[in-house]
Amino acid sequence: MHLALLGAFLIVMGLINSEGRMARVGLALFVVGSIGVVLHLRLLSARTNNASIPTMDRLYGACNWILCGLLGLGGFVVFLITLLENISTKTVFSALVFFVIYAAAWGFEAFSFLNLPQVPRTKPAETSES
Repeated sequence: MHLALLGAFLIVMGLINSEGRMARVGLALFVVGSIGVVLHLRLLSARTNNASIPTMDRLYGACNWILCGLLGLGGFVVFLITLLENISTKTVFSALVFFVIYAAAWGFEAFSFLNLPQVPRTKPAETSES
């Protein structure tokens, strides 16, 4: 997924800066990353017992959610620093694009994580004292 997000960032920056090579590299990364995500999800749903044991889905979903949030927060901090330090407009816009892409991914990850099935809570077995 992060390969596809990096590809989306490079596509946007290549189109804005009129750099065809950067946009083509971004498109390649986006396509390969998207194919990887789709194949990964298809194989997981077809070959594992995730429906009966949702714990691992929730664990990896939470890790991906946190990673998207941390990268988005980093992009936001870089955006604010470049904005306040009066650095070139191109750099400020690059940081803003990175932040927007990862903030959207964070929102998507939050939505998909919160729609995962809940893990049933079980009471610990009571021990009989003799």
